[in-house]
Amino acid sequence: MEKPNLFIIIWSNIYLKSLIIKHLRLYYIFRYKYFNRLEDFIIFKYKEYLSEIIFSFSIDKDIDLETILPSNIECIKLHNYYNFNSKVPSFIKSFGRINIGEDFSNENIKNSNLQKIFIGKISGNKKLNFKELLPNSITSLNIEKYQLSLENELPPNLKILKCQYKAVNKNRAIPQSVTKLKYLMDRDSTLTPKTLPDNLLFLKLEKNFLGHVHLPMENGFVFPQSLTYLEMYCGASLDFRLPSQLKHLDLEMLESAFPITTEMLPKTLKTFIFYGGSNFDHDKVVLPDTIEKLEFSLHWSGNSFNQQLKKQFLPNSLKQLSFKNHHPSRLQIEKGFNNGGFPLIEEGLFKHTQLTSIDFGDIFNQPIGINVLPPTLKKLKFGKCFNQELIEGSLPYSLEFLNISNLSYNKFIKPSNPYTIVFSKSYYNQFENSPEKLLTMKMLPLEFYIYNEKPSINKYKNLEVLDLSYSKDFIQFSKEDLPSNSIKKLILNFFFVGEIDLKYFQNLETIAIKGSNPKITTSIDENGFYNYYNLKTIKVKSKDYDFLESAYPLFNQFFSNKK
Repeated sequence: MEKPNLFIIIWSNIYLKSLIIKHLRLYYIFRYKYFNRLEDFIIFKYKEYLSEIIFSFSIDKDIDLETILPSNIECIKLHNYYNFNSKVPSFIKSFGRINIGEDFSNENIKNSNLQKIFIGKISGNKKLNFKELLPNSITSLNIEKYQLSLENELPPNLKILKCQYKAVNKNRAIPQSVTKLKYLMDRDSTLTPKTLPDNLLFLKLEKNFLGHVHLPMENGFVFPQSLTYLEMYCGASLDFRLPSQLKHLDLEMLESAFPITTEMLPKTLKTFIFYGGSNFDHDKVVLPDTIEKLEFSLHWSGNSFNQQLKKQFLPNSLKQLSFKNHHPSRLQIEKGFNNGGFPLIEEGLFKHTQLTSIDFGDIFNQPIGINVLPPTLKKLKFGKCFNQELIEGSLPYSLEFLNISNLSYNKFIKPSNPYTIVFSKSYYNQFENSPEKLLTMKMLPLEFYIYNEKPSINKYKNLEVLDLSYSKDFIQFSKEDLPSNSIKKLILNFFFVGEIDLKYFQNLETIAIKGSNPKITTSIDENGFYNYYNLKTIKVKSKDYDFLESAYPLFNQFFSNKK
């Protein structure tokens, strides 16, 4: 005979289940906590549920945190530029930002069991002796503020490091154990041989300056072949060899007459984010077929990708395609993707791909033909310039969400699937004379309705999905809003605090809390049992503190927790 599952036995016990849920709720509520004074921490009732604490005050050397803090706390962070001059408790694994003042003692850290530390402000930019300062237990180190040269003095078991490149640009200054590395690069930084660990997996070259320069590489410099993730900038040509096992490439590049060719990109790439112009000869196959996510972003110089999309340019494995504007200027940038000025009408253009998401960006404003968009597409976004009619048959039946950011867009929208959620200012005006045909609604913010009357939801009797996540002014329901309804899925927002009585939502299957704090109630039937009607799931996250704290325990059984 098979032994019963221990978890099922415990979970079937009403008392034990309620006890477990009680402690889980308290943990979700209190695992992260800010304190402005040490006295506030001392009188805090729920210390045993804390995992990470943030202090907004200095810790002096006469404060013994080993005796004050419970051992369940794993991480301490200091807000802003407060100082820490006490010993790190033995049970602390991570320290957020620790500033090194004139009177700081190395013993505060050296005898600890820290695994992760961020060293912030260093008084007088003084030279630190990391061998005397850091314990060997350190595996993650952030010294991005440290500007002096390092040699063979970092912890031997280090795995993750963020630092200024000029501090470690000598041979083997970084331990071979490091697998994740972030460099802060100066304008005159030059990559030199033997400065990167042989088994490095992750490398980010982060600019410590505005603008763009060519990144020089000395003779003999090569990227480790072990690299799978690389973020970098370069000049006007890709005149160096990328690692053959690369899966993620984030590349900032000036536009030039030297196009990127097929041979330049690793055949293992899955994500390619490109900041630059039309650097591709896409009459030929250029991008590896392994790419699943492809993003083109505006370059600092104002250059952007704007070539006509062709079948042979789009990888077979592609799932996400987007055109973004990450230009640092607040000025209006008129450059961006517009399909090279050509209509997007080639039938089956995306059919060979596996695309589920397309974001055409702010500049795109071209007609879209029938059967152009892929039959796998779920999310589609148009930007502020889009003002083309979406003809019948141009939107695939698979589409779940359509977003049109142009506030002046007033064309008739007819999704192939009536359950497609449309995020567009004028869309709901289409249903003025036939409200019974609307099945999904995503309420817009109040400012979207300056020229149009905000739609009243009480007339949409057949509405099955109501999404309030963008509507900060919709804070509660009135009985006039929903005298009777067919709503199956309800998505709330941070501002919603009203009551949801299941008696008026008898078809409701899913509630997504999204930071809100609704009061969910229900009735009792003639046999004394609670009426849950069709409720199946209440989607909560660990940071839905207010709701988790105030929700009636009888609804705990429907919680679906997400981190």
